[in-house]
Amino acid sequence: TGIGALPCANDMCEDFPAAPIVDTDAEGTEAMFKDAGKDGGGPCIMEPEDGSLFPRNWLRPRVRWTGATGPVQLRFSAPKQKNELVVYTKNSQWAMPKTVWQNLTGHIPGEFVTVSVRLANGGTSKARFQISTVDAAGSMVFWAAKPAEVGKKPEDVTAVNDSELRGFAVGDEATVTALKIPDIKQPSREQSGNPRTVRCIGCHVATPDGQYVAFTDHWPWNSVIAGVKPGVTGNQLPEMSAGGLSAVNRSWGGMMTFSGKHWAAGDRIMVVSSSLQDPMVPWSTDNQKKAELVWYNLEAPAPMDPKFTVRDVQFGVIPRMGDNNGAGSPDWSRDGTRIAYASTNGGNLDGRLEKGATDLYTVPYNDRKGGMAMPVAGASDPKFEEYYPAWSPDDQLIAYNRVPAGEKMYANPNAELFVVSTKFGEPLRLAANDPPACANKKSPGVNNHWARWSPAVASGAVYWIVFSSNRADIAPVPSKYTNPAMPSGSLVQVSQLYITAVVRTEDGYKTYPAIYLWNQPTDTLNTTPAWEAFQLPPVL
Repeated sequence: TGIGALPCANDMCEDFPAAPIVDTDAEGTEAMFKDAGKDGGGPCIMEPEDGSLFPRNWLRPRVRWTGATGPVQLRFSAPKQKNELVVYTKNSQWAMPKTVWQNLTGHIPGEFVTVSVRLANGGTSKARFQISTVDAAGSMVFWAAKPAEVGKKPEDVTAVNDSELRGFAVGDEATVTALKIPDIKQPSREQSGNPRTVRCIGCHVATPDGQYVAFTDHWPWNSVIAGVKPGVTGNQLPEMSAGGLSAVNRSWGGMMTFSGKHWAAGDRIMVVSSSLQDPMVPWSTDNQKKAELVWYNLEAPAPMDPKFTVRDVQFGVIPRMGDNNGAGSPDWSRDGTRIAYASTNGGNLDGRLEKGATDLYTVPYNDRKGGMAMPVAGASDPKFEEYYPAWSPDDQLIAYNRVPAGEKMYANPNAELFVVSTKFGEPLRLAANDPPACANKKSPGVNNHWARWSPAVASGAVYWIVFSSNRADIAPVPSKYTNPAMPSGSLVQVSQLYITAVVRTEDGYKTYPAIYLWNQPTDTLNTTPAWEAFQLPPVL
């Protein structure tokens, strides 16, 4: 909901203290900043990005800059503030005190805060950020992997300790472990069909109740569902029958999706992009072939043999009339009526999209019966590959990735984020694609990917998005292993998480620069975030 400003005496607040804040290592440097200084010639302000919009209940803002050594002076100014906040530090980053931030957000929602970073020689850089009048809701869970271990064979038993799911709620200043591979109790399967333990957590989605996540295990790419709520962490979904387990254990799967409208007793469904060609020979290598949208009935009766699922009992294909291509990266609309997906002639490769002409389509769910598949206007341009669709909480927008036609889609540095209105069909490039102008990185070139919406539209007009990008000024990490699939040879880019806003206006939609999540770990590559009403352990 939108929140109005709390009053201050004489309409003048004192959230910023009158006395400067001086870091211990910067004591005695105040005299170096006695003159007025000058605009320009200052350091590069990496955080906050100029023009960004902060949720009112977000992490207190951090200022971070590059291109400076020695002491700096920070100044914060804002409307209705009696004082400027002045800081002296020798560090390259500084976070606003939590009490100052909390008071400020209550008094000046909707207003801009101006930040200046000044060097001792007088050179000054400035950036502005706006405090939203609305909150963000929910929690985030993301995949955190050790970059030096990328490329390790999953058969290596130590690989289970190289990545995990981590999470946090809006406003938390740290993250917690949401799920580790050794905690997962649901059995997975070998290519032969024999049971084995889970080897990998990667692309994941939340179940509609926020208590569990589903993800694709490593080869042969069957699905797993495991708890993340305290008390059920790692547990198998209790409502899943023996037939449901046979369905999720089917080989050659890909990304999956759920709908809250189809998550109740007697109608507990998961939709998967599946390349399995023949359920009677599930061990055959079908992972690069055409995929279909397939429903799994998680409460289905058990087949005679758990290795062999029966069509229209444990699983079924959702017909897509008018589209003969394969179907990848599905996302179910919030109202449960439609499924958006990537229509591709490239097939699936190891559970993800292979190179090939790809556009966004939607198809009715229609109680598993499907219907006419239609291209998404604005996101089905033959000059581009459009993929990874994500419905907004009100089904009015779809966010997606885009690269030039003919290029690969997985881990492509040229990937950029767009949104399209389901009513107007005009693609809108997110301003959040672009790093700060003074940074040494540009988009295309930083692999902006995997946009996911917050679980609610604030006051009916403000949408929040989380995504992953390689723009952070963290040096690539050499992998200990050789892996031909890695985009930079043996160097692994350390992707990090960012959020941004899309705001509905009278003229359409306005987008904003990105906000870096400074509570995330920087020694792991962080990607494939999910933003839902997760029930997670508290951040202490």
